[in-house]
Amino acid sequence: MHLYGASKVACEALIHAIQGFNGIRTVVLRYANVVGSRLRHGVIYDLLMKR
Repeated sequence: MHLYGASKVACEALIHAIQGFNGIRTVVLRYANVVGSRLRHGVIYDLLMKR
């Protein structure tokens, strides 16, 4: 597992632990493809560059 993915899993585990201890309702969203001005590779970038 890459560090990026491991850090996301660790953060989600922390969020769920805090939820359990404090009774706070949480939602974790995992965006598959985020598009922004610094995007330089990936499926979405390739698709946008073909137009």
